[in-house]
Amino acid sequence: MTLIIISDLSFLEYGQVNVYFFDKTTRHFLSAPVQFSYDYALLDSNKLIYGVNNHSSRDWDIDIFSIKGRSKTYLYKANLFLKDNKNNGEFEITKALLYKCKVGKESDTVLLNDIDIHKQFGDFSLFEFMKDIAHNKVYR
Repeated sequence: MTLIIISDLSFLEYGQVNVYFFDKTTRHFLSAPVQFSYDYALLDSNKLIYGVNNHSSRDWDIDIFSIKGRSKTYLYKANLFLKDNKNNGEFEITKALLYKCKVGKESDTVLLNDIDIHKQFGDFSLFEFMKDIAHNKVYR
């Protein structure tokens, strides 16, 4: 007899990561995937906390969420503000507004903090910024 172990399935499709969870009791994949942007980072492997970069032309928004429990539970959202630096053609990240997502919902937020950053793009680590938010006990 051959033992086959099947795990969750994830793949990239149209700029989104799709994660299909495998239900061991029914031996089927759950029908609806959890989706998030392809520009993501794992911030906490134990709690399955991820951060995604929703950067568009002039806006820079991030989502921090957990997929522990096989669903996307939003924890935080942040809006980063940019200012062009005419001297060198780059831009500066001036500040961020940090929101806590109430009861895991993306649309139900409360403002937690107005964070001063004032760093040039090349001196700013988005990964470290998101990781600090995810692990900062002050924001819980």
